[in-house]
Amino acid sequence: RRARARLASIATRAQSTSAAMMDGVERSGWPWDGFNIDEVQLPDENDDYGIPSDDEVEEDVSQIQRDTGFSCVVVVDNLPQVGMEKYEKLSKVLRKIFSQIGDVHDDGFYMPVDEASKKTKGFAFIEFATPDQAKIARQQAEGYKLDKNHTFKTNLLKEVEDLSSTTESYKEPELKDFVRKDNLYEYMLDPRGRDQFAVRY
Repeated sequence: RRARARLASIATRAQSTSAAMMDGVERSGWPWDGFNIDEVQLPDENDDYGIPSDDEVEEDVSQIQRDTGFSCVVVVDNLPQVGMEKYEKLSKVLRKIFSQIGDVHDDGFYMPVDEASKKTKGFAFIEFATPDQAKIARQQAEGYKLDKNHTFKTNLLKEVEDLSSTTESYKEPELKDFVRKDNLYEYMLDPRGRDQFAVRY
């Protein structure tokens, strides 16, 4: 559509130019020198010259890849442990809260259930469209009071993964030899202040 609009604009300007040349007024100098009105070929306003308009381009949705990974997932802890009869209600409440912060994927919500008790385990995973949205959600949802007994504790899944991959054995850091550096304020120790000066205009 924009391409056709540009071509139509070019055609309008060319028609105005040709009308001005045929009004009986002789013009000379640049850009009129060597200009032959008979050689002007105006484009057809319905011809897009092989340039498809915006509404003609079909986007291949199957080729769109969303940003995935631990950096896009927020772990929300300290949630109520509810039975299956309240699972759907709690899921809708959590989705509504976090959808106001960022774009939550349709399949980006998971709240584990304990197989023995058939109750939720008190935490959930929420996947956002981008890592930046996940970081914002982590910051804004931290400390959010769902009710008087439940306050959100949030972490990025990447942070949880980094903590879980930390070794239990402590490795003492290596001590580096002390290297004496030059005193950058040595000039201030001169009793006569020979390296200090002031300039007054």
